[in-house]
Amino acid sequence: MLDAIAIQQAQERVVREVAACVTDVMEGEWGAREWKRIGLHAEIDTEGGRRISSQTSAIAAAPAQPLEDVDFRLSRAAKEALVALRETMREERGAWSSVLLTIEPSGRFSFDFSYEPPRRLAGDLLYSPLDGFLDRYKAETGAR
Repeated sequence: MLDAIAIQQAQERVVREVAACVTDVMEGEWGAREWKRIGLHAEIDTEGGRRISSQTSAIAAAPAQPLEDVDFRLSRAAKEALVALRETMREERGAWSSVLLTIEPSGRFSFDFSYEPPRRLAGDLLYSPLDGFLDRYKAETGAR
């Protein structure tokens, strides 16, 4: 039987670990930016070992600066939290293969799980669900 409390706790751990990574940017320095929304797309394949493909994005802005889409590194702890969440959820429907996570500064978050074969790990390196993340944020919020 599915343990809703264990899943909630595992999801909250993922959110904490991912949010803790946001300042470890791929290029340059985080500086005085504040994030407005975090996006993560991750695929996990545990057949014959463990492979994880992840894409990250933070919608952020420094004071008096325009919004920008900033890529950041996902820590080992965040990846381990994702694997733990997958294992916690395995009992009900089997292991999901990919997840799209959105985190708001308020602490609200949403997970969208897929049980389809992981596209990027299967070789479709052009597949990028976070493309247009900044534009979607602006359209939803009216931000500039």
